Amino acid sequence: YRQLRNATFVALGLGLVAGSWGLNVFRENTQHIALAAPMFIALSVLVCANCLSCAPRAAIAGMIVALGPIVVRLFLSDSISHQAMAVVLAGGARRRVNVALSRFRETVKLLSLQHELDRLATSDALTGLDNRRAFMCKLQMRLDEGVPVCVAIADLDGFKQANDSHGHHAGAMILIGVPSSLGVRKLTE
Repeated sequence: YRQLRNATFVALGLGLVAGSWGLNVFRENTQHIALAAPMFIALSVLVCANCLSCAPRAAIAGMIVALGPIVVRLFLSDSISHQAMAVVLAGGARRRVNVALSRFRETVKLLSLQHELDRLATSDALTGLDNRRAFMCKLQMRLDEGVPVCVAIADLDGFKQANDSHGHHAGAMILIGVPSSLGVRKLTE
């Protein structure tokens, strides 16, 4: 989160520098320089926004502060070609914003799905407790860190009969309640 926030501040700062430089170029005497430089800046901003599509706030903030002054200046010009360029830049920026937001939503959705798959792969579907794979990974991690670990194995008398006569859901509730009734903490605690 901190990196995304920092990217937003950097994009804002660079956008302000690019936008103000683009406005200052309009003061140049040569019409070619006055038009080429802001267009170059505008295109650079759009390319940078593409690179920041995983951080949409940074991309959007940078585009607004960099392109906003240039688009306004071009649009307020007496030249119809300058006004047309302003419309093209604004349209390109809007499209870039939509793409950045869409990619960000897709990334968040994929990360959520990955998290859910990881959870399903490491837990029992009925009880929600860690499965053997998760237990072995956590145990190995603790052993690698040199943390003292005590592993206890328990045999539950009558569990099979309770599970068979009252169903798997009842058996799952027994399994969930046993560790806490014995005062046993999870390996993750």
